[in-house]
This record gives sequence, C-alpha cells and structure tokens, in this order.
Amino acid sequence: YDKVLKGIWKAYGNAHRVAGRAKFSPNVFAEFLTKCMLCHNADARVAARRSFAFGRTFFVDTCDAGYKELTYINFLEALCRFIHVEVEVPLFGHLREIGVNELCEFYAILHF
Repeated sequence: YDKVLKGIWKAYGNAHRVAGRAKFSPNVFAEFLTKCMLCHNADARVAARRSFAFGRTFFVDTCDAGYKELTYINFLEALCRFIHVEVEVPLFGHLREIGVNELCEFYAILHF
C-alpha cells in the first residue's frame, strides 16, 4: 500500500506545481479527499483542514514555509487523522465476523 499512497501523494503534488516544485497544500489535500468521496460536506472540509494542520509536527510554526504543504509522512499522518475523525471504519470484531484480517478484504467482500 505504501507504493500506491506514495504515488497518490506525488501525483497530486505534481499536479499543483509552484515555481517548478510540487506542492501538496491544504487545498490539494481537500481535493484528494473529495475525489476519494471522503470529504463531502462543510464539516468534513473543516476536519480535512484540521487534519492537515495537525498532521504536521507537535507545534505549528506558521512562519515556516513548510507549514503550507505536506511531506509524504505528514500526508500519511493527516490522512490517518482525517479517517479517524470522519470515516466509520469497521472494528476488528466486524472483520473477524466475516472471516477476514484486513480492511481491504472486508470491503472487497462487501462490494463484490
């Protein structure tokens, strides 16, 4: 999954280049979540911005240019924070109930 996620991060960052540099900004993060059908209302967009901000470091330095974009690791952190708050994820009991070990298997069984 790391390869897929890294590819998504690069693709979205490269699609929004500034001065020849890839830029994964809060708007790009929100666009990504919207296209994934995870961010679909105003509350979700607020949660996306909050996840972006807190997906950074333990403290926020708004003067730092890096505050305005996500590194790959920060992207993963922000994505996890957003999903934790906004997406209902099945518990391990639900996974065991239908005999799977991973979330992807769970959704594959539900949708196919």
